Amino acid sequence: MRNDRDDATFLRAALLLGLISGQDVVRWADERIHHDVSPAPAIYDLALTPAADLSAVRIALQPLADEAESPVIVGRLLAVVHRDLATGRRSVADTVRVFAQMRGLIVLPDSVRAELDVFEDTHMLAVSGVEGEVAAVERNVREWLTQFAAPARA
Repeated sequence: MRNDRDDATFLRAALLLGLISGQDVVRWADERIHHDVSPAPAIYDLALTPAADLSAVRIALQPLADEAESPVIVGRLLAVVHRDLATGRRSVADTVRVFAQMRGLIVLPDSVRAELDVFEDTHMLAVSGVEGEVAAVERNVREWLTQFAAPARA
């Protein structure tokens, strides 16, 4: 079961990575205000933050979120990355750029960090024509991300 702290941590990281908009975050805060009996005061601050000011939105999320992303949060982020790639919202090249951002900006389990590093390296080598085929790397990225696909709802 998710809680507001996990959601805020996810939202802060997803916003930083460009996976969601400031409007998505403010909408979440509005929903918390409407559905929770007594939301945290910081949620009111977040709801009143201009959605277009991404820095202000991230700052407003700070008191609601954990300092570092847990493996569960990383999985949720990768589920969004998977969805965006599967729906065509993001290309494989853009997905690999998101991987690089994830490695630089958020806390990752060592195994995930290593996988993302390999994808970055193999993609760069294939695109530059040094080693490997771009299509094979793209297939590998798509295949690896399927483990993060959200389960179908009944």
